[in-house]
Amino acid sequence: MSAGELAGRVALITGGAGGIGSAIGEAFHAAGATVVLADLNGAAAEQAAERIGEHAEGVACDVRDERQVASTVAAVVERHGGLHVAVANAGVSGPVGPLVSTATDAWAGVVDVNLHGTFHTLRAAGAVLAERGGGALITTASIMGLRPAPLCGAYSATKAAIISMTRSFALELRPAGVRANAICPGFVDTALLRDRDVDLGADLGIPDLDAVVAQVH
Repeated sequence: MSAGELAGRVALITGGAGGIGSAIGEAFHAAGATVVLADLNGAAAEQAAERIGEHAEGVACDVRDERQVASTVAAVVERHGGLHVAVANAGVSGPVGPLVSTATDAWAGVVDVNLHGTFHTLRAAGAVLAERGGGALITTASIMGLRPAPLCGAYSATKAAIISMTRSFALELRPAGVRANAICPGFVDTALLRDRDVDLGADLGIPDLDAVVAQVH
């Protein structure tokens, strides 16, 4: 995106306090958009917004709570005069281990954030965009949603479901001028990945995460 390309546009990004979310916010802001970073950690979202610049705002929002998501979307429209882009980026990595020994509460925790949280965001933002004449919905899926890795079954399942759900939103909202697209990143050097460094090395055969990141760059 070039400078000024998104001037006058408003973008909401969940999971925006760090990692991929804050990087998306930086890119949108650099292109001229007003950016709202929503995150479970509201203080971290505010700090990220301060780093990004004048037209960035950080707010607290738990995507697992449909009412919080709906009120956040409504507040963005009220404060900034509209909404043009919503990025459903909030997610967790979940447990590393065989599915046959994955506890139900651990499975449910991943589904609640990754799948339900994405659904809440797309539903609330999609309704607003459709009513206001169009816009863009973006979801952060994963390469593991296309090609699951062993011992990451809960994460892979939710990311595959996000890809399918995004396609459904795209088909249903296209007549209203709303686009919906899923992005499927591979390994990205973020805190979420770094937090799983030991597990990745021991369980997925990645002994040197720094070497993997260096190859990507």
